[in-house]
Amino acid sequence: MQGQSNRSVKKLSDVLASYLAKSGLARELGTFNLQATWEQAVGAEIAEHTRATSLKAGLLRVQVDSTPWLHELNTFRKEQLLGTIGNQLAGRAVRDIEFRIGDIKKEKPSSTRLLNKHDKT
Repeated sequence: MQGQSNRSVKKLSDVLASYLAKSGLARELGTFNLQATWEQAVGAEIAEHTRATSLKAGLLRVQVDSTPWLHELNTFRKEQLLGTIGNQLAGRAVRDIEFRIGDIKKEKPSSTRLLNKHDKT
């Protein structure tokens, strides 16, 4: 047929997944989803003082805003939180939680901000 291009047809989901991976958005959205799950699992009081930063090889890393909260979480709440977060992250085993003092500034990704930040076209 005349006028047809030789381009192959790709599924939109494949194109989008490729774009998200190449642009770094997939990782940023994954971190956002991890934080949202963490907040839901631990409740408002703990979430106010913490930020989940990564989950790799079963180790969940969480930043805490103060030494008293670090001590509280490590000493009194770690085992309970392991069970709670493990139930929330079905399919992603959490074998340990590492709490560290750090910046807990929380940013919710805006689709416009994310696309503008990563789109080079």
